[in-house]
Amino acid sequence: MAKRPEDDRGDDAAAPVPTPPDWLERTFSWLSGALVLALLASLAWDAAHDDRPAAFRVSVGPPAAVGSAVHVPVTVHNTGERAAQGLEVTVTLVRAGGGEAPEASFTLDWLAGRSSRRGVAVFPRAEAAGARATAAVTGFAEP
Repeated sequence: MAKRPEDDRGDDAAAPVPTPPDWLERTFSWLSGALVLALLASLAWDAAHDDRPAAFRVSVGPPAAVGSAVHVPVTVHNTGERAAQGLEVTVTLVRAGGGEAPEASFTLDWLAGRSSRRGVAVFPRAEAAGARATAAVTGFAEP
């Protein structure tokens, strides 16, 4: 097979000429590197610090009459960094004169770290008259 003259260009003509990166390519290369370093620093910081266990702050809202019942809204705040599962919340009505204190409870399935959930305790209207509500977390599981 005979060689054609147009195939005889030489090695210099076939090699592409490298061009230096422009400003846009350099900018995005630096940004990508900075993001990777920030991610690695964040992972290292998280690995070096222990999570705080679940800790709770409970706040009771104003009671609302609904039919023949009184609904007492309760907000539970998890101030720790670990999650809690199956929180048992007990709400107690405290009367000014003392006496028997009626209780109601509810369960919150899951409460992530540094988050809040709201629940409602329901009391008969006759028991809630003139009483002040207090609430506490009485148990939970660590997932």
